[in-house]
Amino acid sequence: MAYEIIIKDMKDYPKLTKEEKNKIFSKTPFTLSGGDVAAIMGVNPYETNVQLYNRKIKRQRRDVSDAMLRGMDYETAVKMMFKWEYQEWFEQEGFQGQVRSLEVPYLTGVPDDILTTLKDIDLDGLEIPAGTKILHEIKSKYLTAKEAGFKTMSENLKHYLYYIDIMYEVQMQLYMWIMDLDYGLYTMCGVNAPRGIPERNTVISSSILIRDDKKIKRILESCSLFYNRLLNKKEPPLYQLPGGF
Repeated sequence: MAYEIIIKDMKDYPKLTKEEKNKIFSKTPFTLSGGDVAAIMGVNPYETNVQLYNRKIKRQRRDVSDAMLRGMDYETAVKMMFKWEYQEWFEQEGFQGQVRSLEVPYLTGVPDDILTTLKDIDLDGLEIPAGTKILHEIKSKYLTAKEAGFKTMSENLKHYLYYIDIMYEVQMQLYMWIMDLDYGLYTMCGVNAPRGIPERNTVISSSILIRDDKKIKRILESCSLFYNRLLNKKEPPLYQLPGGF
């Protein structure tokens, strides 16, 4: 799958002028990214597909919540913690940009990072060879270790909690398709303070996600239908899928 990097570092995005932003996103009248696609699929607890439609039509920017700010605070620290624990396993690319599919240019994504395996890895029977690129997504929740019930990653990568929030699975499947990756690593950081930098003993759990072309097909079909509704200004019926997808 071919893609292009449209913004090299998302930290520079607030500095872009309106003209620069218009130039970057001029290929399509609307764009859809990870959280948007989760809303389209009915698995975004923060926004329905109808709310997304109205926000896109009205060209409204999404409000920055405290949870989003907290996630930004933690992401860099969690990357450092992950590197301390697994520097012999993975090389971190340090990716901080935004990508766009060349095949479906209204689909975009902002991956947290890209990892490369430094040696052959066996994850409970799943063999991943050295040199494999893996999508890395990092999320944080305001939880204590006891509340989270996570297993820590203090010894090796077999300390896995095989659970990925359905909203982020949709997001990761989309990003893996855009960047033509076969695996994703979902790292959850459970912290016990509303803001601040996680400590080394902060609870971390990671789960491996394998690319699923059947799910990706459903995602692409749903996005196409939604995008056409945007173009034709036809509000979609409310769609929510509590059982996952």
